Amino acid sequence: MFNRPALVYRCDGTLDGLLCCVFESYVRKEEPMDILEEEGTLFPCREIETDPQKAARVARSLLKISQRVFDLVQEGMLSAMPGRGMVVYRFIRLAYQVGDKAALLLTNDTVATLHRWTSQLRHEAHLYTGFVRFTDWQGALVAKIEPKGQVLPLIAGHFAGRYPGERFLIFDAVHRMALVHQPGRTAILPVEDLELPPTTPEEAQCRRLWRAYHQAISIQERENPRAQRGHLALRYRGQMTEFQSDDPSGAPPKALP
Repeated sequence: MFNRPALVYRCDGTLDGLLCCVFESYVRKEEPMDILEEEGTLFPCREIETDPQKAARVARSLLKISQRVFDLVQEGMLSAMPGRGMVVYRFIRLAYQVGDKAALLLTNDTVATLHRWTSQLRHEAHLYTGFVRFTDWQGALVAKIEPKGQVLPLIAGHFAGRYPGERFLIFDAVHRMALVHQPGRTAILPVEDLELPPTTPEEAQCRRLWRAYHQAISIQERENPRAQRGHLALRYRGQMTEFQSDDPSGAPPKALP
């Protein structure tokens, strides 16, 4: 039996941090009221230090249940949804009780919530495989994105496979992470900020040509802004070349598809 003290756990918000919360919960035989990443609670708080060895033990136990269960746990933490720590924790406890079928219990509120979050994450990752726009910087391709979820682990394989011989970097400005690739090696690293030097004349010309192409194929009489927003939400457009302008005032191009 687990005790249910009036106590919350606080971890660093990573997958390993959450798995360490699970480890401590089972060692202490207690179920926290909540799992937080930031300060700001009226209840007593237990700080859970991230220990890769403890996290690896819990990860192995989940993989013994099934890869599907582990993937839901991993993507649940990548979703960056508020309260995800406690939802994933409850799902792990359920998986320990009923095994692989925990992933299929969609009438369970915890499982349904986790599936909804991971579906949104995978959809956003799919969109970014088409929405990323690279800039040539000293022979390397660089892009900046602002996703809601932590999509870099999900899109890494796509871009590494598409550009295996290139050096490229995709910077997630929201979660302060960067996908870095060079031939034969890909990694995701923490990056606090990324500043690039001014655009070269060659790169500026390439951008102008790309925008001109998009304007040229646009049929003004058939433009449908409402339908466009349905397929390409406004929040994606800030880092897309075809929605930027040469105008120093920042005014968008007059005609875009």
